[in-house]
Amino acid sequence: MQLNTKLAALVALLLAGSIFAYASSTSRGDRFQRGQRLLPNLIPDEVASIVITKGQETTTLRRSAEKFTIAEAQDYPAKNESVNRFLRDLLEIELAKEIGSSAGLAEELEIDPMTEETVEVVLANASGQEMVRLRVGKAFQDGAGRYVRRLDMDDAPIYLSADSTYLSTGSSSFIEKEIVDHSQSQVQRVEGPGFVIAAEDAESPLKLQDVADGRKEKSVETNKLKSILDRLSFDEVF
Repeated sequence: MQLNTKLAALVALLLAGSIFAYASSTSRGDRFQRGQRLLPNLIPDEVASIVITKGQETTTLRRSAEKFTIAEAQDYPAKNESVNRFLRDLLEIELAKEIGSSAGLAEELEIDPMTEETVEVVLANASGQEMVRLRVGKAFQDGAGRYVRRLDMDDAPIYLSADSTYLSTGSSSFIEKEIVDHSQSQVQRVEGPGFVIAAEDAESPLKLQDVADGRKEKSVETNKLKSILDRLSFDEVF
């Protein structure tokens, strides 16, 4: 009888210890640590849409096959490098300090309500389910950080980021502007209204053909034509 009592007491003691250890580890896991990431569990490949809002401008990126398109630019393709850089910039947001969560503080730090300089980012998956909603508020006056907050989590505090946390906004930051890219060395012949620029043979340089006696080729102008396909791009989609 006495042995059973001692065993029961030991079991109760071990159970209490395990409960305390679990509670302690959970508390430590929830505790803020300088240098932690704002989005530690984000998987970029699962992001199917990105909505970026700053002031009166909204940019909507939607994944189509292996590329994103821009809704505000008549679904014109977005540049993969720009989208990947944006997602990478989100993943690299490190936190320097936990600030607080009051409504007054959110207003003071330009988190809620949004101002013309506040940036809101919403990420959703292929099913349309919201994955992340965050806002980047005003810059820290005495350093490079900015105030950030996740709105997709209950009672999430406002943090100060460890760096400037610059995020691209606006359709022009993402649009694929390159039309074609062929270096001058790839061009073998240029034809235009009333002129031809070509080489005499495979070893000769390109030059203006049929130049009248006493006239000379304007090398600056012909060089512009030779390199016209070198990173040929546009400024805006209409």
